[in-house]
Amino acid sequence: MRLKASGPEQLQEWGKLIKALLEKRGAVPIGETSVLSRSLHTIEPKRPGIINVLLGADAGQVFYQRSRPGEILHLDIFHSLGHVDHRRVAKRIKEMLADEVLKAYVADFPLLDYTDLQTGTGGGRLSGSLTYGQKESLRRAHTNHVHIATMIPPALWGSLVPLVSIVEEEIMGQGYQLRKVDGIACQQGQDKQAVDMSAYSSHSDSLLKGNEQEGRTGDYCPVDREEQLQAALQLAEKVMNPRELKEILAPLSREQGRSPAAYSEDQQGLLHRLQAEGLVRAKRGQLYLTEKGQRLKAFLESHFAELEYHFRKLLRKVPLEVGAGRGRGTREQGGWEGGYWKRAHPLKEGEILGELAVPESLLAASKRWQLGAGRESLALQREDLHCLEPKKSQTLNICLLIDASASMAGERMRSAKYLAQHLLLATRDRVAVIVFQEREARLVVPFTRNVARVQQGLLEIKPYGLTPLSLGLQYALSYMERATKRSRSLLFLITDGIPTVSRNTSEPAQDALTVAADIARRGLYLGCIGLAPNRVFLEELVQRGRGTLYIINELEGKTLAQIVHRERSRIQLH
Repeated sequence: MRLKASGPEQLQEWGKLIKALLEKRGAVPIGETSVLSRSLHTIEPKRPGIINVLLGADAGQVFYQRSRPGEILHLDIFHSLGHVDHRRVAKRIKEMLADEVLKAYVADFPLLDYTDLQTGTGGGRLSGSLTYGQKESLRRAHTNHVHIATMIPPALWGSLVPLVSIVEEEIMGQGYQLRKVDGIACQQGQDKQAVDMSAYSSHSDSLLKGNEQEGRTGDYCPVDREEQLQAALQLAEKVMNPRELKEILAPLSREQGRSPAAYSEDQQGLLHRLQAEGLVRAKRGQLYLTEKGQRLKAFLESHFAELEYHFRKLLRKVPLEVGAGRGRGTREQGGWEGGYWKRAHPLKEGEILGELAVPESLLAASKRWQLGAGRESLALQREDLHCLEPKKSQTLNICLLIDASASMAGERMRSAKYLAQHLLLATRDRVAVIVFQEREARLVVPFTRNVARVQQGLLEIKPYGLTPLSLGLQYALSYMERATKRSRSLLFLITDGIPTVSRNTSEPAQDALTVAADIARRGLYLGCIGLAPNRVFLEELVQRGRGTLYIINELEGKTLAQIVHRERSRIQLH
């Protein structure tokens, strides 16, 4: 049963008791399943219920390389062997801190920022991405307990009691049993240098690490270059790419401010992200870099080429497959192996069998048996055999027709931009980008294989205005007929709405349907990704254009990439 404080006074009493016992004994049990100390904890296989507390091995110094001992509290909550989901544990702790009594008790202290979590599935800072702690040896070492390290001040130690209670409740909610601590053995004289921590070494986003600014709260910069690189990569992925991140930070400094009005609406959304990450602060209507932001800006300037290289590696990853679309979209049998499309054909007379097409061969044999031929033997006959013929995947011309109206600002536009970069890096295709907004359509990236050219063009896209879909479709059709010279091409429309600007008539929707029919007559492959509220119109659009429609809940970068890869596969099989 969850233990809740009746009021701030009870939390204060719990805190005083923990402090007194910790000072006296060096370790404190909280309930029956957990141990709290400022030191390392170990378990001997012969005595699994006894927790050894190594008083000579300070947790802050060993885990976080802090220079002063006694600053980090180490809390372990024990359970049966298993992989407790660390994200669910973190979520429950955050919900606990929303309690009015605890909120008043903790006051303004950023407890989530200065508390780390680790379980058998991973961990990290409670206020962070929780994508760290993935090293196999580290996860394996935490399959029997939830590890928490924190730097909360002694006046707030009472909050640890309900924290243990909520974690215990979540462990049981995930189907694991709590393990009772039979005893605590405090051992003197264990030197921190004698402790093997190789299994625990891992990159993290912790703010508990020791550095030259130890003892300060607020901005923290990883001292390890690799960690700084990972932090910059994660931020660049959230924004769009390192180039845009660098452009946004360029006019800012700690001393010189800039008005938010100087940025576009889309960039203002990114600035909110930077503020949430503690990189930018607002003061008297101006935006300034924090110390953390200044360090990131310096890192970008000195390691930009390396950061772009790693970012491109991330973009090259092909997402997992998704379900089929709606519309014409027929599928042929085939598979992807090592960069080759495999077609199956019956083994010809005199042909040497190469790679056997097992499903097709069994299907042929099944049909023969059903017709009564060769029933005396169920073995495969030569006439049943099919073999696979390799066919190299062809290079395509992919034109992304992107809705750049006002409603696409923010995550939706960033997802579309992610798709353009991903296709260029994950395939050998040429990519072009056309946008339509307000009362115009324009080419922002001509067909190219140049990544820098694509990224520069994407920076020019600023969502605003209405949705002139018919203008966009007509512009794309005319451009592709000029630029592709009948080579295999795919036009992919990405939109979150329906047409709101007419072209030849007073009906915007009818104008778009007319152009879609023209696209079908010209034999151009048309794909469309849209949102559920616009299904009826988009289904009619792809029917007129003899295309394929994918309806999704939200425009997300990896989902868009999955869909376009599916359409590439379909075209290459025809």
